[in-house]
Amino acid sequence: MTTSTAAVGRGRGWSGPAATSFVAHVRPVGGAFEDAADALRAAATAADSYAATLEVLLSRADRLTDAAAHLTRQIDAFWRRARASLPAPRPDVALELLQSALRLRGEVDGVAHESATLRRDSLAAEDDLAVALRALSAGASQARQRMAAAAGDPLASALEKSGGRTGATLSGLVPDEAAAWWESLTADERAALLTAYPEVIGTLDGVPADARDTANRTLLDRDLADLEARERAGVLDRAGRAALANARAVRDQLEEIALTDDPWTRTPLVAQLYDYEPYAFSGDGRALVCVGDMSTADNVAINVPGLTTTVSGSLGGNVDNAVNLYREARWAAPGSTMASLAWVGYDAPSDWDSGRVALEGSARDGGAMLARDVAGFLASRGDDRPHLTVVGHSYGSTTTAHAATDVGLDVDDIVLIGSPGAGSGVNEAAQLGVGAEHVWVGSASTDYVTYLGSNGWFNSENWLGGVGLGNDPAEDDFGAQRFQAELTDRDEGVNIADHTRYYQPDSEALANMASIVTGLDADVVRADHRTDPWWRTSDEPEEDRAPTERSHR
Repeated sequence: MTTSTAAVGRGRGWSGPAATSFVAHVRPVGGAFEDAADALRAAATAADSYAATLEVLLSRADRLTDAAAHLTRQIDAFWRRARASLPAPRPDVALELLQSALRLRGEVDGVAHESATLRRDSLAAEDDLAVALRALSAGASQARQRMAAAAGDPLASALEKSGGRTGATLSGLVPDEAAAWWESLTADERAALLTAYPEVIGTLDGVPADARDTANRTLLDRDLADLEARERAGVLDRAGRAALANARAVRDQLEEIALTDDPWTRTPLVAQLYDYEPYAFSGDGRALVCVGDMSTADNVAINVPGLTTTVSGSLGGNVDNAVNLYREARWAAPGSTMASLAWVGYDAPSDWDSGRVALEGSARDGGAMLARDVAGFLASRGDDRPHLTVVGHSYGSTTTAHAATDVGLDVDDIVLIGSPGAGSGVNEAAQLGVGAEHVWVGSASTDYVTYLGSNGWFNSENWLGGVGLGNDPAEDDFGAQRFQAELTDRDEGVNIADHTRYYQPDSEALANMASIVTGLDADVVRADHRTDPWWRTSDEPEEDRAPTERSHR
């Protein structure tokens, strides 16, 4: 390639500074393509060899399957003869059965040996192909690095502006550094990074939401193509099946959001994939899906879910909640733009480990992740700070409280709904760091989960040795602002069904949350707190009040 480049520059009568400059700029690109071509040829040869080997292996597998089926029939026939000779077989029959048993034993050993040999040969063929593909990946990486070294390459200049980092080490930038670096890039440099390193840009705190969305959609499309191809080929393992279920759930929700209109503009809602990690948390996955444009919205709400949250199992319901809050907030403040994020971003207790809901370990870990995401988002907005609210539901309220107390949440308001407790060690709303007047609590009188929090001095944490998730934030001693959250069609008595209905359209809770996330504090309809006399169970003033339908429409 390099020789032919020189020939183009000089062999056809072109000489002088322009020709020299041309050759100097094109030669690195030519060398890069040579690197890639060598690796590609080696990978193609390995693929051809693997295909030929696979045909032989499949033929052996077919013969082995036939032999095993034939052997199974012989064994069945042997047992029929043996049972027919019972209880006292004649000596000649017994001898025949013994000889048959020994012969069958030998055939079984032979089939088992052939099966083990086939498996070993299959794995060896796969390893040979994997080595070639890794070489191809390394060759492509070398090609990219050589192209990046060529003068004027946008990827090279983008990495140079990061302080000389490689793509893999960009994740070491702290949010403020990443935000300043991204702001310094040209459009071409950003496009080159999104193409070359979507897996880094898609999760890099400090990068704007619209850019992260572009990167994560690239990864989503790649995963869907790869995992579905492996599914069709019948070679998808357990981790791959979980990742594919997560990818499909994310794809479906992005499509659903795009099919929904803004209540004022009647234009399709913006859907953003702020984070996408389908293999995270042992297959439960991590996906942050936003309704509205987080990179420009005046008001942003981050919705933190609780128990049983996984990407494939509950992303849809959490996105529905985010959509409902978005729409109600737009009715509440039509002059302001809105973004509502479904934050399926931590390893919430679910499935086999749901018992962890009685403990705070997942809430502590999740709180650290939430605080990191909030800090990264705010860094990406710079001086254009939105009104930011975190809404924690159920165990997500405990997670939110831990984020606020363990790390710190630089937000305007914190909303705790359906809370089983605000975390051990949190005795009052002021400890959450945003001022008690900006800590809001929605607790339906019929919601069983809200009675799990500790009340007064005689509570589960005291007499069960620390079991529980902290104080009930709806109690008067906690000092938060409680808002009305009753349902007009609430079930009779305390139940679990009403625990999942705080985002229900035309409900008191949703209308009040919409006022909070848009900064309309004066429009929030307050509720009286629960009280807890020391000599008996707590009083709930909301249970005797007649609920009303509520909406800003």
